[in-house]
Amino acid sequence: MRVCYVYSTQYQEVFMNTKNSRLYTKVYKGWVLLGGILLVLSALTGCKGPSDSEGGTPVVTYYHVMTDAQNGTLTAVPAIPSDGKVLKNTEIEFTAAPNPTYEVRSWEISGGQKISGGDPGDVKAKIKVTSDVTVRVIIGKEYTKVAYGDLATHLASASSTEVNYIEITGTIPAADLKGSLNAMTSEFEMGALATKLQTPPGKKIALKLPETVTGITSMTYCFKDCTNLVSLTNIPSSVTDMNGCFSGCAELTDVSAIPSGVTDLQDCFSGCIKLVSAPAVPESVTAMAWCFKGCTNLTKIPTVPQNVTAIKECFEGCIKLSSVTLKCNYNPALMGPNPSFYHAFDNCPALDAGSITVPKGTLSAYTAAASVMGTTEDKFKEAAD
Repeated sequence: MRVCYVYSTQYQEVFMNTKNSRLYTKVYKGWVLLGGILLVLSALTGCKGPSDSEGGTPVVTYYHVMTDAQNGTLTAVPAIPSDGKVLKNTEIEFTAAPNPTYEVRSWEISGGQKISGGDPGDVKAKIKVTSDVTVRVIIGKEYTKVAYGDLATHLASASSTEVNYIEITGTIPAADLKGSLNAMTSEFEMGALATKLQTPPGKKIALKLPETVTGITSMTYCFKDCTNLVSLTNIPSSVTDMNGCFSGCAELTDVSAIPSGVTDLQDCFSGCIKLVSAPAVPESVTAMAWCFKGCTNLTKIPTVPQNVTAIKECFEGCIKLSSVTLKCNYNPALMGPNPSFYHAFDNCPALDAGSITVPKGTLSAYTAAASVMGTTEDKFKEAAD
């Protein structure tokens, strides 16, 4: 219970108009002193004054709204004032207008409450301002639609200096989206689709697969060592195995969402030295050994799900990685000659004390195995819940 102390100036006025008798003077001084004490107590107890209490002037809350768009414009209705201050609970509709030959790829919205829109490809997004808000729309070059059978011919005349945005149409055989094992070298090689992309070499390709691709479950080593690939959109939703899919794709910078049914991400992004961030890892994934090994520009990674049982050398050599969140328990089982979590964080110098978050109740298991994972005990901390 909070008690409010009220000091009225009426008392001061009464005693000021009283004869200057010694008694009244003393009483007046006493009231003034008491009033001052009560005012201090009111301030300390957080009592409201007339400007913010019931019946007074209501408190008005503003939040800052920031926008960002390149290769086009982003407008808001109602318009955002020049100082960026918007009244709390205001609903704002944002409209993206790409420049000619460009299109909306995605939205990045932080803060506030999304009411509608804001999904990949949408030109509008409606936000309710319930906190500070930042709205960024990603606008990129339009994709050129190319039939799969004509891909090689199209690439022969494609630009050698700019990124070529290509959306494949038609049917892609399942076998073309999967690498193969070279019997002579015992090494996996890229699939037929990646071979088309890699010929001729030295070209940058942002590839969009058809949304109609179905029935494909494996993309193992599909784009292995495909240095022409800079981004991939529309991974088929039926895929469950992406072992080695982008291994050695040295120019890869962006990959769309990984399908929710994928279980194997082993070696998936190893050697992707230009990858700065990675897509979310689905809860279905169980294997992530070597997944991000050698990703030297990777600064952040998605949370490692609780079903994962192997992260052997997963982050080895990620020299810019500053934090990791693991929801999985430590697994002491062997994977070949080494433990399943062997050297998971070897050569990760940017990981500071407390930068690896592990599930509640597992801290002792992780710290005990720190040297096995190529790190030190102080790097681990336990999740709050």
